[in-house]
Amino acid sequence: MEASWVITGSVPWRRPASLLATAAVFVAPYGARAWWSFVPATIAILLLARARDPQGWKRRLGLPTTTRAWLATAGVAAVCAAIFAILIGVLARRGGVTFDRSQWSALHHVRPLFQAFNEELLFRGALLAWLLERRPVGLRLCASVAGVFALAHLGFYAVRDSTLIGPGALASYFLFGLLCNLLALRTGHVGYAFALHVGWNLTRFAGQVVHAGTPLSEGESVALFEGSAVLFVPLFALAAIACLWPRQEAPRG
Repeated sequence: MEASWVITGSVPWRRPASLLATAAVFVAPYGARAWWSFVPATIAILLLARARDPQGWKRRLGLPTTTRAWLATAGVAAVCAAIFAILIGVLARRGGVTFDRSQWSALHHVRPLFQAFNEELLFRGALLAWLLERRPVGLRLCASVAGVFALAHLGFYAVRDSTLIGPGALASYFLFGLLCNLLALRTGHVGYAFALHVGWNLTRFAGQVVHAGTPLSEGESVALFEGSAVLFVPLFALAAIACLWPRQEAPRG
């Protein structure tokens, strides 16, 4: 089982130093809260990949390379956002919380959009492809990278919000990462994984979560959303289906 964008020859992530540099650029914006904070990191990651492989950097990052593939990605993202909006509404009512958008504008959607793109570039476009090139056992590596994805969220909320997320949320992050990994592996690019990820981010982080008049930190609200069985069950089902989905031998975009 091998990702179709993982091909032999010199690739941007063949040297661990390149992957570490990308990770450093990726981590930097998480300490800021400005709406634009992830945009420079995205540009830097793309420039780093292009510098390492000027001709094939898009394909080697796992990016869709045709207009049709990008339009399909946008369409899937819109459908995911609509579905997640309903799901998050249900979870908010169950948890007795609301979203305060009084201080938000359209520009605030830029941050979760580019955050999702950066995470797909790192976890799918760089890390997963880099590991698959060395040990092309797709399902095991998909699970391993999903574990890193989940633990990264555990560490992030522990450091930034002084909140230790529970096992339910950790399991959901793992399944979400596994599903995104499998989507990239099966389709040959990260487009649909990005669509799923950005659909969640745009609805999950569309305002300040408030409980009984008290604003909750992002980490404090994880138990209500990512930690809910209402999310875990469909993620488990979708990940199981993706495990059985025949791999794509050639990229679609």
